[in-house]
Amino acid sequence: MAVVPKLNSTQVPAVPQLPTPPTAYDQNQQTQLTNVLRLYFQQLNTVVSVNANNEASNSVLTWLNQ
Repeated sequence: MAVVPKLNSTQVPAVPQLPTPPTAYDQNQQTQLTNVLRLYFQQLNTVVSVNANNEASNSVLTWLNQ
């Protein structure tokens, strides 16, 4: 099992194991690949936005405490 690093207490999604491409084009295989990548990037986007919000909040708190 892969070790998933944490970034500001938010779990970073593990890199997906991409399916092996077939020799000939297969629409179902392509759809599966697209879905795997879509889910990964949605998870990654969530982590980035949460951390961006945390960073903005921390900056405001630091500014207020000065």
